[in-house]
Amino acid sequence: MSNSTKTYLKQFCLTVAGYILAATVSQVLFHTIYVWPATGIAFAAVCLFGYRIWPAVFVGSALSVVQYTIIHQLGLATTAMVLLTLLTAVSNTLAILAGVWLAQKFLGRPITFSTPKDVLLFVFFGAGVTAVLAAEVGVGIRFQHSLPTAGHYSNDLVHWLVADFIGVIIFAPPFILSPKEQASSFVKFRLDYLLVILAILSINLFVFGPMYDYIGPQLGQPILVILPLLWAAIVFPLHTATIFSTLSFLLMWWGISSGYGVFSNFEGSTAGTAAQTFMAVIVISILVVSTIVSQNRAVASELSEHDDRLRLALITANIGVWTLDLLTQKISTRHWLEHLGYQPEDIANNFNTWAELLHPDDREQALDYF
Repeated sequence: MSNSTKTYLKQFCLTVAGYILAATVSQVLFHTIYVWPATGIAFAAVCLFGYRIWPAVFVGSALSVVQYTIIHQLGLATTAMVLLTLLTAVSNTLAILAGVWLAQKFLGRPITFSTPKDVLLFVFFGAGVTAVLAAEVGVGIRFQHSLPTAGHYSNDLVHWLVADFIGVIIFAPPFILSPKEQASSFVKFRLDYLLVILAILSINLFVFGPMYDYIGPQLGQPILVILPLLWAAIVFPLHTATIFSTLSFLLMWWGISSGYGVFSNFEGSTAGTAAQTFMAVIVISILVVSTIVSQNRAVASELSEHDDRLRLALITANIGVWTLDLLTQKISTRHWLEHLGYQPEDIANNFNTWAELLHPDDREQALDYF
């Protein structure tokens, strides 16, 4: 067996295992299919391993449907369930491939978030296309063939669309960001990491957790979850900010599934859909802020590097640059004094000093320029 085959098999198994694990968390721990991080895991796998990994996405999707039928005792041997399994796996796989293709077409490969525009392109052409295609085809198949689990068409369509959309928005970015940026995240312990984690835990405990019953809706406002995430977006690298967003979403998801928080007042699956829509807005905002901060950091770093090069060139050539404030008559640099053998504390650094130090034969002509 060649090394390339071994590598592919490892990637295949990793993708299937990741998909099934995410599906199990949804179906077994939180008893829902309307929160679906598995789509984000599959999206990231195609981005990282290439389009050849599509069979793993198909297998993972098919096995997750089988798992659903076993949990709800729908019967595996019926023609309807076999058809449901195959068609769902096909629609999910094609939707993810289409979403990744469009995202890479507009953002390049690997996908990066260099500007706010990149984030919006990823949202609309990556997550948006994946969610729309998967929801429209998946729900349409169920109603067209009268397959099990079909309820009200519009409700199912919205729930499925939001679940896949938030799955890509939240769970794909931590994996698809460049390895260089990932390596810079969580390399060593930092106190500010711990503070942000504690803030996320505390706020979710009061807003989406058991403490919500004690503080009520007046204090337990969902918008509070943005505070530590905004701090993370400003202080930490983009990859780290996406990890904190994922953590906050998982805590919110746990609280809502346990009946806590303002969204628990919604009926049935509407609670999860409303909460996910809210969290999608939060996460997209955090991604935009983080890319703006990262962009400013890159510009500042580039300017600093250019400044260092200019300073080295001036020192090496023993020349200098200066500016004159016409109002205060002060000169912005002291290097010209040092070039003439003076120390900054020995002589005034202003226009009059410069004029006095001019050679008598040059003074009149030079002053005429001012």
